[in-house]
Amino acid sequence: MPEPTHYDDGLNQHISRPGGDDQPKNMSAQQSAAYWTEQLSISEREHKDWIKEADEVMHVYRTAEKRKRKGSNKRRNNILYANTETMRSSIFGKPGKPHVATMWQTQDAEVAKGAEMLQRALTCSVNDVDYFDIMEAAVLDSVLTNRAVLWLEYEPEIEPVQMQDPFTGETVVEEQITNQKVRKVLLDRHEFRHSPAKRWEDNWWVARRHLMTRDDLKDNEFNNATEVPLQWNPNDDTDHTKKEDDNVRRAEVWEIWSKPHKKRFFVVPGYTEILREDDDPYELDKFWPMSRPLNLTPLVDTMIPSIEWNQYSRLADDLEDITERIANLTNAMRRRGIYDSSIKELKRLAKAQDNEFIPVERYEQLAQKGGLQQAFQVEDLQTYVAALSELYRSQAETEARIDKLSGIADVMRGNVDADEKLGQTQLKAQFGGLRIKTRQRRVQRFIVETQRVEAELILTFFEPEVLAQMTQIDVSPELLEMLRDDRMRSYLVDIETDSTVFEDAESEKAAVSEAVQATTSLMQTAIPLLQTEPEMANLTFELIGAIVRTIKGGRTIEEAVDKAREERMQRMQQMQQQQEENPEPDPMQQQMEMQMQMEQVKAQQAQEQAQAKMQLEQLKLQAAQSQADIQTRMDEIKMQDAMQQSEMKQILAEMQMEHEKAKHAMEMERDVSKYEIDLEKMAFQAEMAKKQNEYKQKSNGKGND
Repeated sequence: MPEPTHYDDGLNQHISRPGGDDQPKNMSAQQSAAYWTEQLSISEREHKDWIKEADEVMHVYRTAEKRKRKGSNKRRNNILYANTETMRSSIFGKPGKPHVATMWQTQDAEVAKGAEMLQRALTCSVNDVDYFDIMEAAVLDSVLTNRAVLWLEYEPEIEPVQMQDPFTGETVVEEQITNQKVRKVLLDRHEFRHSPAKRWEDNWWVARRHLMTRDDLKDNEFNNATEVPLQWNPNDDTDHTKKEDDNVRRAEVWEIWSKPHKKRFFVVPGYTEILREDDDPYELDKFWPMSRPLNLTPLVDTMIPSIEWNQYSRLADDLEDITERIANLTNAMRRRGIYDSSIKELKRLAKAQDNEFIPVERYEQLAQKGGLQQAFQVEDLQTYVAALSELYRSQAETEARIDKLSGIADVMRGNVDADEKLGQTQLKAQFGGLRIKTRQRRVQRFIVETQRVEAELILTFFEPEVLAQMTQIDVSPELLEMLRDDRMRSYLVDIETDSTVFEDAESEKAAVSEAVQATTSLMQTAIPLLQTEPEMANLTFELIGAIVRTIKGGRTIEEAVDKAREERMQRMQQMQQQQEENPEPDPMQQQMEMQMQMEQVKAQQAQEQAQAKMQLEQLKLQAAQSQADIQTRMDEIKMQDAMQQSEMKQILAEMQMEHEKAKHAMEMERDVSKYEIDLEKMAFQAEMAKKQNEYKQKSNGKGND
């Protein structure tokens, strides 16, 4: 292209840059296949070296082995793994909190309801278990290879549902959407291509790879699905004629999105015809079904990533060599020596335990030879110690050089010198975090752009019933239609500041406490000022907002401040309008009105006092009557108690008399029983005396005989 001779000529030439509207259109299936195969080949050649380097980095990180070179062994000090884990934990700790607000402040309730609905829908997506995993994997991929690509797909779930035909009344089975979601796919370095460009804004096509079976080709209704070659093999076999390998072979289908054509193409490299050509299926604002790739250290003149590992891989090899030498020297540092073989007990001495003494048969001979000091000699280890000391020093210096290149300070690793002052440690942490903050912002931008694309897909495809179930908000078809018409032009999708990284709890607590104290002090000073100088309200609210914005996650407080400012301004406008509509009256008339109001107030107070006095007298009468009733009742209770006591005494007297009668009867009965016993005893004695007399008479008669 010749050099422009005029400024306008330069502008005209700039319009026909690659990727503009001058791309070939209305191509046949064969021409389109050849065209896009050539574009993929150009991108493949451009990415070839980076893909090779990325494969090597992933191999080092995953297997912890040294790079392929002579005498390679297992790594003893994988600095890539250590740096990667520290870096990814520093720039990403948790999913961001979605925040959707109207682009411009408005009082329209439907617009505010749409923002709330969209924010809840994105929150449901963020709270999904897979969301954190895929974002964490994207950050890891970006830290290692300096690029991560997240592709978004609208994925409805369609199931057969039995329904009743409203005309015939018969039961029919129809396919309906039962659920809807936006699927996120992380593409690795082998699955994504784009047009050659210096910046993402100049990129005009992107492509992702699908590995499809023969059945997948048929399900997608591709042209000539039975003739497409299955050229991809996990064993890298180039022989495509083996029919028995169709169970493992796949067709390498590239899904190409072309911005100038506003179309989507499906191409298999090496096949003569294009598989399918679709119009723009999503109609997104930026056209791409993805955010810009996550590139932590972008370059100015190319979109091909530069892998950070290459900056210090040689130093990592030196560090590994030093670590290996330290291990070898440490292994060689053993207590070894020689001894006099004529003294056999010295062999047992090497294996003796604590406080164990070995008896020697010829101790005099050992003493004559100079004792133990002369009987054996130990190898000198001072050379090993000196060498190890130098190796450890060299290891520390190499690690420091790697930290300078990678931007990871010892403070971030948790390694702090005990002799170092607090100010030095804080200074190192401050400057060590500068590069980290830049990468944190790039991660946050990547998440925000991904959520914006997801928000567009939700507004475009999701049904009102599904959104109502997700958000617990009544989503009417009219509201959804309004949102689809506005798309994302009326809304701003963002995430809360620093909501994707781990916070320092103590520093966050101190910042919040300082902000609260500053706000409280400012309000105490501002409230009296606003009463006398209302025009200072805007400045006061700006100062409060500046303080609130220093708090992490203080967006809700900031919104409350903005709302309070709006209400304050509205009240000031209303007061000003009232003053304009109702000018100040005559002072004499005001004084007369005030006098009349005072008289009315006095009369009302006198009337209220009279009413209060009457109510007090009534309360006193009611209290006296209540006291008399209570006294009468107490007297009645006392009389009832006296009567009950008299009756109780009479009952006790009667019971006492009955007891005495019973006692007297028992005594009389006891006397009668005793009298009867005495009579029986006397009768018995008389009978015995009679028998004795009869016996004596009989005895006397026999004696006479």
